[in-house]
Amino acid sequence: MVNQFDTLLTQLGTGKWNFLYFIMSGYQYFMVPQHSYNAALMTPQLKYDCLLPDNNNSFHIDQNQCSYNMNDSSVSQHISCSSWMYDNSTFSSTITSEFNLVCNDAISRAYFTSFYMAGNFIGMPLAGILGDKIGRKKVVMGSVLIFILCGNLIYLLPNFTAILAIRFIMGLSKVPVCYILAMEVCEPKWRSTVGIFLSLPWAFGVMMLGAFGYLLRDWRDLQMAISLPLILLIPLVWILDESPRWLIVTGRHDEALKVLRRAARLNNSSLPSETELSTMMKQIQNETVEEKEDSKSKKSSMKICLKSTSAICSKWSLNKIFLITFIDFFVVSTVFYGLSLNGSSYSDDPYIYLIL
Repeated sequence: MVNQFDTLLTQLGTGKWNFLYFIMSGYQYFMVPQHSYNAALMTPQLKYDCLLPDNNNSFHIDQNQCSYNMNDSSVSQHISCSSWMYDNSTFSSTITSEFNLVCNDAISRAYFTSFYMAGNFIGMPLAGILGDKIGRKKVVMGSVLIFILCGNLIYLLPNFTAILAIRFIMGLSKVPVCYILAMEVCEPKWRSTVGIFLSLPWAFGVMMLGAFGYLLRDWRDLQMAISLPLILLIPLVWILDESPRWLIVTGRHDEALKVLRRAARLNNSSLPSETELSTMMKQIQNETVEEKEDSKSKKSSMKICLKSTSAICSKWSLNKIFLITFIDFFVVSTVFYGLSLNGSSYSDDPYIYLIL
């Protein structure tokens, strides 16, 4: 069956109206990775030396730089280091050095990324549900405002625990709804191409992080530099229309008509007559309602679910495709994140490393 909404998008064509969504989504994909991978420059593994008390003649530092022995009148006492001197040849200031995330607290360096990813893990499905309930644009605007606020708050915080809490909220608000919104207004014949090109800014964003880090060696300055430009997302999202598909599906046909008229005006294209357009919108809504009802009826029976699963598992060709895809995605993601987040461990110049 022909998708009526795709037919409508084809008639609208691709023009200024669509590019507004593409620019917004691309700019967000350019800015977000600078926060996803900034742990490589903000919580790096540093070289450090244990700072001894003033009278250091009777002290001996252990090789791990985390403790020292105090020898006094034939009495030897093992004491943990409480302060350190860091190698500032690469970074002038990092979260690692400011909050002494070394020795017993070294594992806390990983929390900087883990809390962000944990928020992302929860936020992704939550955003999808909210996007269907209250609309794509509201979710995008809400998540953008939260992300901007949190990003610009981190460099003001004096407490590492507070930074972790804000990082979790940032991860929670890093949602893909902007991409969904851009895809929903994209003309069918351009979807594959646009989908690929919208992902390219992610790579440039990581490269820009390396460039900013090279120029700004203090972690607070770097956090400010990658957070302030996020403010440009607010006007970009503000001028966008709600997804006309979502408006039609939820029965808000008058609002959808206004959006479609604006799209036709910006794209210099024409729309069907109002009567024909009204009929098309009802058909689009009915198509979605029928799909949902069909889905509900299927979900009500566990037998059908189990039958579908067993049917997939019984075909080796499908199993082979699934396993290869799963392993491929797992390995690529693990290696990519592992290499990207450990620049300071693999190279003396983490800035060039990130860019490459």
